[in-house]
Amino acid sequence: MMQSDSKKRRGAIISAVVITLLVSLFMGFFMFIILLARNWVVSSILLLYIIMEAAVIIGVLMALHQRLNEIKKGEDNASRKY
Repeated sequence: MMQSDSKKRRGAIISAVVITLLVSLFMGFFMFIILLARNWVVSSILLLYIIMEAAVIIGVLMALHQRLNEIKKGEDNASRKY
């Protein structure tokens, strides 16, 4: 059974939003710990984690953009021909 484009778009958007919210929650938690930590080593390590999590969010949003373009162009079912 084929899904409609709106269901595919909704699924992609919901997935991206959930991942972005979860990663943002971790980023906020790490920022809170940085504010409480007096040790520069701990703060530095957590800052690296925050930077990596920001990269994850950027990657998720780029993948969402690519997926929405595939759905719009009808390329999402092109691989079924092969």
